[in-house]
Amino acid sequence: MGRLSKKYQDVLGQAQTVSTEAIGSMRTVQAFAAEKKEQHRYNSKIGNPDDIPFWYPPAKQVTTYRVGFFKSVAQSGFFTFVFGLGFGFLNVTLWYGFYLVLHDELTLGDLTAFNSYIISIGFAMGQVANSIAKVFEGLGASGRVFYLLERIPKIPDPDTKEKETIKPERMFGTIELKGVTFSYPTRPDQPILDDISLSIPSGSVTALVGSSGKSAFVLFYVLNSCLQYQVSAAWLFI
Repeated sequence: MGRLSKKYQDVLGQAQTVSTEAIGSMRTVQAFAAEKKEQHRYNSKIGNPDDIPFWYPPAKQVTTYRVGFFKSVAQSGFFTFVFGLGFGFLNVTLWYGFYLVLHDELTLGDLTAFNSYIISIGFAMGQVANSIAKVFEGLGASGRVFYLLERIPKIPDPDTKEKETIKPERMFGTIELKGVTFSYPTRPDQPILDDISLSIPSGSVTALVGSSGKSAFVLFYVLNSCLQYQVSAAWLFI
């Protein structure tokens, strides 16, 4: 159940990403008449039970419906086993208790008291089973959180212990870039900056013009060394 809970959180996050993108850009969606396309994208993430024969999810596509289906089956099987085992013991004790009553080895009052204890224990076991199921769900859902906490960032920490920080006596403010090449990690085959060279004199005002997500934004972060792990073949002079 823990593994299924983690997988369910992942596919649910993907579905929420698709819906958030569509709702947040509704004007763009309507402008391009892409309502059906966005609906198809969302349905491909969550799944549609009406399109599935006998409601059994196909294995060709991982959706929230498929993962949630098997998660519900696992939970139902777990509770069926726990409660079935408890009520099975209760029926066995009732049968054997009446056998003893018929042979005058046990009074009816003692049997009633004993079965009252058994019922109390059975309800307690049911509550414990519910808590155990929630614990497994929490362990599975928290796996993503611990993964994000323990992941090693690609931006290296500045090594200030072995090397002293260079502090120039004065700075002129001239900025020069030579051969800057950059692409996003998710799209390495689509370069955003390709062998860009730029010189900005001290005391000047420079405007960087480009399409959204390119040039100005990237160059600004290159100057702040925020994207140094993604920039190749570059020289930066200040």
